Amino acid sequence: MKPILSLTEVHALAAERLHGDNTTVPILANGKTDTGRIWTDVK
Repeated sequence: MKPILSLTEVHALAAERLHGDNTTVPILANGKTDTGRIWTDVK
């Protein structure tokens, strides 16, 4: 994974700006509602 991580890091840090989002969503887990998360990064 290190080669992929390194290439991704170089690509992402070359951007003029980055946007990150951490959205919570309800999910059904073991018969009850729990909180899931969706992470999105946009270059």
